[in-house]
Amino acid sequence: MKGRILRFMAVVAALIAASAVSEAQNRVVVSKSDFRLYVLDSRDSVVYMTDVCLGMNRGNKTRRGDHKTPEGKFSIVSIENSTRWKDFDHVYRASYGPWFMRLKVPGFRSIGIHGTNEPESIGTRASQGCVRLRNEEIVRLKELVRVGTPVEILPEGVGFSKK
Repeated sequence: MKGRILRFMAVVAALIAASAVSEAQNRVVVSKSDFRLYVLDSRDSVVYMTDVCLGMNRGNKTRRGDHKTPEGKFSIVSIENSTRWKDFDHVYRASYGPWFMRLKVPGFRSIGIHGTNEPESIGTRASQGCVRLRNEEIVRLKELVRVGTPVEILPEGVGFSKK
């Protein structure tokens, strides 16, 4: 009986250890300088990279409607199915693609990383402040992040480097 309990405890310990490894959190870095989003694993290896669209105006977001992408360290607070969302004028255009990853940006509720119905905008400044990805890229990103994933948006002129 004692041998069974010890084996059981060893299996449970192994499962907990494996779970901790699989739960190692990725982090997201958005480089405004090169219009790219990077996902880094817990060892700071780039596991994913894609081009993005940023806010139409340069600089750090300071007020609603300034059309700037915020800079700093944030986290994903929700991952929402946005396939049926309407635009601000209440018209459905599939503007947000299939997923909207809401960021915790102090003072702003509507900033996120999402898909787009304008894939030609990727690599440009065309958003109202969010980070846009091609729809197939936001689907892939959803597999690599979760609620709580840290997101850092680097200011213009600050190049991406693994810290």
